[in-house]
Amino acid sequence: MQIIPVIDLKSGLVVHAKHGQRAQYQPIQSCLCPGSQAHDVVAGLLALYPFQTFYIADIDAIQGSGSHARLIDVLCQTHPHIIWWVDNGNHPQSSMPNRRMVIGSESIHQIQDYNDLYKKLDGDFVLSLDYLNETPLGTIDLHGNAEYWPKEVICMTLHAVGSNQGADWQHISALKKLHAKTSLYAAGGVCDANDLLQLQAQGIAGTLIATALHHGKISTQDIIRLDQ
Repeated sequence: MQIIPVIDLKSGLVVHAKHGQRAQYQPIQSCLCPGSQAHDVVAGLLALYPFQTFYIADIDAIQGSGSHARLIDVLCQTHPHIIWWVDNGNHPQSSMPNRRMVIGSESIHQIQDYNDLYKKLDGDFVLSLDYLNETPLGTIDLHGNAEYWPKEVICMTLHAVGSNQGADWQHISALKKLHAKTSLYAAGGVCDANDLLQLQAQGIAGTLIATALHHGKISTQDIIRLDQ
């Protein structure tokens, strides 16, 4: 099972996302690195493990209050061996071979808008099915009909992000039943190695993690064990 570190960008810094309350996000404090500059955080994560994929949420772009496009481009160029999944609220992105667009359901209010994006990208993107306080965000069609899904889908439980409350088994199981062959990724609430093992046992393709890594709850050996 793949572990994908999460980088949440707001006002030029990496922030600690918690419960989806974006107005309250503060610069991250990590045992892996000093400060909250993106390059330092990435270096700290790579010192923990040579992750092959990172996920970036450009909070400013998602909220329509700015953009970290230039910083993200530099990260992609500095680490060409890493695949960068980028959610920037469905805004145009630069074309780089190691960058993949994430379409978040919270930014899709009409299924036709999604269909237009699907055709434009030829299905080559990652879909994030977003939930906040048990409520599906965006058009409900995406959550209930797997025919709309690309090959890779994230179950993004925003209210559980940064909470260490455990994985969102309810939504993960429901989405897995809709299309068992989809590569499903869990995001939000994953707190330790036991969660990782349970997700692996359920056939989950991977999980997006920030807090547990920065708090030292998941070790290098824990990650290596998943690959054995």
